Amino acid sequence: MKVTLTWDAVADAASYTVYRSTTSGQQGASIGSVAVPTLVDASLSAGTKYFYSVTASNVAGTSAPTSQVSVNVPAAPATPANLVAVLGA
Repeated sequence: MKVTLTWDAVADAASYTVYRSTTSGQQGASIGSVAVPTLVDASLSAGTKYFYSVTASNVAGTSAPTSQVSVNVPAAPATPANLVAVLGA
């Protein structure tokens, strides 16, 4: 699974840094720095809720982070039970 993150471009921004956390309200670790306002996160684990935020940077410094957005990655289904094989005549 993957999630595609997009946001509005900021005038004079040279790059954007995307952060991911599994805890609401915590910025978490950087998962990438990009020059365009989009990033695809393909390193997701099933059954996990992720929280994302973004900062913009240029030679003058770094912005405050965006508000967080979240995504729930669905868990895999349970294993089927009671499998039966019947030999036909």
